[in-house]
Amino acid sequence: MRNKTGNAALLKRAITSSLAAIGVKETEVKFNGNKIEVPLCGVTVSPALEGGKRVWKAEGTYSVMRLDDAFENEVTAQLFTVPLEDDLLLARKLALHIAVTKVDASLDAVLMEAPGRMQR
Repeated sequence: MRNKTGNAALLKRAITSSLAAIGVKETEVKFNGNKIEVPLCGVTVSPALEGGKRVWKAEGTYSVMRLDDAFENEVTAQLFTVPLEDDLLLARKLALHIAVTKVDASLDAVLMEAPGRMQR
């Protein structure tokens, strides 16, 4: 699985195809210039310079609630980086990250339905 063409049409097709495989519709993926967004999952991918190399940098945004006053803070964390021209690796890593996040969310929902049953 190696492709280093830097072809924008191939990148878009690879991203939408890999995300479709895990249930993310093409309409749920936004391509804005050099930025790729999956708002449903709070993930943004954009070009960056890291360690002197050009990479795609994926970041995830989520909310954290404080216990003392229930105020929510938005936090952005770097998820991974991929060499800028490696389209298929970017598509694969993005789809895998979102798939794991969706599985974790579904398991969290199970725990919320039946507190104490899944814990030892």
